[in-house]
Amino acid sequence: MNKIINQWQFFKHREKYLKLGQPLYSRYAKDCFLFSSENKKYIDFLMSWGSIVLGHADKGIEQVIKSKIRYGLNFNNHLFIEDELAEIFSSFFSFKSKLAFFNNGSDATTSAIRIARAFTKKQFVIFSGYHGWHGWAQPNTNGILKEERVNSSKFRLVGHEKILNFINKNNKKIACIILEIPIRSKDALKVVKEIKKLSKQYKFLLIYDEIKSGLRLGFTPGISLYGIEPDILVYGKAFGGGLPFSALIVKEKVIKNLNNLNMMATFWGSPLSLYVAKYIIREFKMKDLAKNLTNISEYFVLNFNRIFKDAGIGVYLDEYYSMPKLIFKENERVMNKFYKLSFENGLYIRPNHCWFLSLSHKKDICDLALKKFSRIVKVLRK
Repeated sequence: MNKIINQWQFFKHREKYLKLGQPLYSRYAKDCFLFSSENKKYIDFLMSWGSIVLGHADKGIEQVIKSKIRYGLNFNNHLFIEDELAEIFSSFFSFKSKLAFFNNGSDATTSAIRIARAFTKKQFVIFSGYHGWHGWAQPNTNGILKEERVNSSKFRLVGHEKILNFINKNNKKIACIILEIPIRSKDALKVVKEIKKLSKQYKFLLIYDEIKSGLRLGFTPGISLYGIEPDILVYGKAFGGGLPFSALIVKEKVIKNLNNLNMMATFWGSPLSLYVAKYIIREFKMKDLAKNLTNISEYFVLNFNRIFKDAGIGVYLDEYYSMPKLIFKENERVMNKFYKLSFENGLYIRPNHCWFLSLSHKKDICDLALKKFSRIVKVLRK
């Protein structure tokens, strides 16, 4: 790890989590199992940050790749699969839309911001949640231009009066508000309604970031939950099944008259990723897999929480559409011991990050994981 710039290098808790036993390298993975460079077997509760929804090394995805790779990997011009997939995505919505495909969520969200700024002729971006690593989304990190620092701001939607007051006071400079969907707030519907009303009043755009939630909550998470249409949406992660994929969906009335807007790249939508996305969408539609995924998650979370509640330990999972988040009401010593024991027992999780379940987390695997957590509880109680 001495020669590569890695995801751990700039992480402030790097040494702490490595000492707790989090593996640094992976060797291979299958279904919901991950094997480290030391060949230790883990039940994977991160699933490549949620991008693996069918399971690692899925046979159906493997067949799609094998059948298409012989025709080439990348091209100068467009392919018919782009039109086909665009039609499929467009069918999810009642509004007319235009689409573009990218290779990661950060590119899609940043393209959405650029379009919003071009359309409104304003600069300021309000965001809630995590939207990638580009400057506007990380204004308080090093290496960011001053202009980015002063033209974007993050708000929590818990206690949403603060963000609504900010919008009313600064409405002349706001280009857009981008929300990570779903919103972890009991008042989420009220917040989105208020923001949508203000967006019409002050003429800024509303963007839904459904990079994590797309497919996991069905095909239209934000609209399904809140009944409110955004101006722009972005999808990613699970649609690619582990391959790099993201989609940008823009209302036609927003994009049709824009010009001098440079959005091009050599690898703009990998053909293999698009074919895999088409396959995954078909599987989800035919087999109602979103419902299956929710059932898996609810079963696991219910029994996990029962284990810790019965033991009187202040640890629980906040169920959130197959993306549960671990909540600690214990001190740091107990928290560190929990993570250390989890890694020792072959449970691959990431501290301070939501978990991701997949369709490969079958009941027997969930039960195996729950037995491991039961063993952890016995140690924690001593």
